Amino acid sequence: MAFGKKLQELLDAKNISIAEAARITGISDNTLRSIIARDSNEIGISIAVKISKAFRISIDDIQGWGKLQELPKDEIDALVMLEKKRQELLTDIILLEPDEQEQIEGMIRFFSKRRQNPTADK
Repeated sequence: MAFGKKLQELLDAKNISIAEAARITGISDNTLRSIIARDSNEIGISIAVKISKAFRISIDDIQGWGKLQELPKDEIDALVMLEKKRQELLTDIILLEPDEQEQIEGMIRFFSKRRQNPTADK
């Protein structure tokens, strides 16, 4: 089973339409429909990363669906390592007390706004 069928299974399991998946992932509706219709054996790493982030599944899991294109193995391994680190951080945050979680959330919002408007600090 290739990417298309796995992606369709994921959407079915989450009861999400292709149009909704396009909105969530930022991948065009046509691209998602094409991947599913062709049951593609290969997808680009940028698409895999968007699916990973949107549905909170690991690049490792997506890599098991078929062959990822565009990046050499060492770069894919680096992405897998980053994904594992992200999962560890999320677990650490979940284990914090609610007030500590709110502090982390505030810090994330602060830095996100600062990144979106870097000249505002000057």
